[in-house]
Amino acid sequence: DGPLTPGSPYNNVMEMTMGSGSASTTVDLNFEVAMPLLLRAYARPDGSAVVGAPEEFEAELSISRDGLTFEKVLQVQFDATDDTWQFREGVFHPHPWQVSKRARVELKAAGSAGTVKWAAVGLYNDPSVTCDCNDGFYLNLDTPNCRTCSPQPSCRSSLAECYRCPAGSACKAGVMLKCGNGQFSWGGSLECQSCESGWICEDGLTLPCASDGSIEVNGVCTACPAGHNCRNGVKYQCPAGKYSEGGGSRKGKQCLNCEPGRYAAGAGAASCDQCDAGKSSGHGHDACVECGEGETTSGPGRFPCVSL
Repeated sequence: DGPLTPGSPYNNVMEMTMGSGSASTTVDLNFEVAMPLLLRAYARPDGSAVVGAPEEFEAELSISRDGLTFEKVLQVQFDATDDTWQFREGVFHPHPWQVSKRARVELKAAGSAGTVKWAAVGLYNDPSVTCDCNDGFYLNLDTPNCRTCSPQPSCRSSLAECYRCPAGSACKAGVMLKCGNGQFSWGGSLECQSCESGWICEDGLTLPCASDGSIEVNGVCTACPAGHNCRNGVKYQCPAGKYSEGGGSRKGKQCLNCEPGRYAAGAGAASCDQCDAGKSSGHGHDACVECGEGETTSGPGRFPCVSL
């Protein structure tokens, strides 16, 4: 219903009598945006010179990011010497990566005697202190411009406090989340992507294993294996008639043609075999052929055939 106006009737008033010490209530929250939270409350001390009055009373806001442990982030104090209804509010500005799962509002009072009356205690998301970021941008509350704004960051229609999502993170509804293992993202991304074949991904960033002809194996760039041509970080078996010694050589030195007088009968050859004497081959052949009648070679692996 929103905060009550001082002087109006107060419904649902809760009384806290000294001796009980404090009272608390827990509200579960599931945030989808990095939003400021407003803690608002009305309170009034009630006591007398004979009975005694509360010495101090306050409202506290605690948040939990794991749903189990709580951290106090805001404290709103009241004036124990003022016996009229008092309205107080405080704003908690989370960082863009602070996605809270639960919040706890705790009302506290201290003193030997007396009573504190509470009314209209609530936790709000007020549009007047909330910036709305487009997808691919995140809400940054730590910029110099924001620090000069008091008591809260200024929210302008130009989205001045919304910053482009950095590489390695995903930004949606104003929240920036780091990419997990095996994931990456480019700048301005809404979602993280799975690491591409032939690429390595670390800390949300990605690099290809293609600059020196290497490949990706278990997240590490590794030298190209023998019998293969490696490009774009992926290995390809050399076809018959070609060979590769492997290593980090560039693709122009991989899967070379067998030289004349040599051959590679199958795919994936690390080297070429010599043709037997009396047989020969041309460039990039997968078999040797017999020399013609009256011809032979000067020895194994020789080219061309010569007359006897």
